[in-house]
This record gives sequence, C-alpha cells and structure tokens, in this order.
Amino acid sequence: MQFTSEVEVTGAKMFVGNIEGVAYDSTTVFIKTELDESRDNAKGFATTEYKFGTSEEYQKLRGLAFPLKAQVTIELGTTGKRDTKRLIALRPIVGPGAAGPGPGNPLK
Repeated sequence: MQFTSEVEVTGAKMFVGNIEGVAYDSTTVFIKTELDESRDNAKGFATTEYKFGTSEEYQKLRGLAFPLKAQVTIELGTTGKRDTKRLIALRPIVGPGAAGPGPGNPLK
C-alpha cells in the first residue's frame, strides 16, 4: 500500500562503504512524526528514519536548507511478522527563487 503526504524533512545522511566485505550505498531521510498520544504517556514529535535509495538521492538533497517541507510517497508492507515502510519518492516544496529541486523536478 502506498500513500502520499506533505511532511517536514529534518535531515538526510548518506553512507557509502564496505563493512566486512559487504558494499553499502544508501541514503536515510529523517521525517518529523507525531508521537502517539492515545495512551496519554507521550506528547509532541519524534524523528522517523526512512531508507531512500542510494547516495545519489542524498546528492540531490544536499544543497537544500533543512528542515524543509516535502511531498513524499511512502510504501507500507509487511514481512508477515513485522511492518515495513519505505520512502519511494520525495519532492521538496520550495518557494519562488529557492535553489534545488522543485515541483517540476521531483526526486525519484
């Protein structure tokens, strides 16, 4: 199942390297997420990590100022035992004159 939402992206990081003979190339995006207040034991926001492709995606984001608003598409799934989530598209929402990707230049 996929859904699209407008979110606040608080940051991004990339990793390219080799650990114990295994090559890695990834980007992680951090998205502001409301805490579950239904049990009255939490209030406010946290940051949720989403994997987002390779370091190439980070290169597209690195020139932008954070935090930023973005339209994202997230895919929810399950392994049968645990829930999974994956960021499959991110489009920064930038104002007039701002540098970087915009409505006509989505990422992924």
